[in-house]
Amino acid sequence: MEIDFRKKLTEEEIIYIKGLDKKQLLALKQKCAAEIIICDTNQQNRKILINSLYGALTLIEEILSAL
Repeated sequence: MEIDFRKKLTEEEIIYIKGLDKKQLLALKQKCAAEIIICDTNQQNRKILINSLYGALTLIEEILSAL
């Protein structure tokens, strides 16, 4: 079963997880940790892009107000 760690778990996913053995749980934990890293990286990238856009718009505004 493919679990989307970015949303709240469904009852079906919870039942599935409860049925896993220790080795499978550890693998799922590693997959979850990797997904957290990807989500954190994506969030930082969006933040940088938004800040860059804000800086560019501010610069354009300054240039236009100087005309």
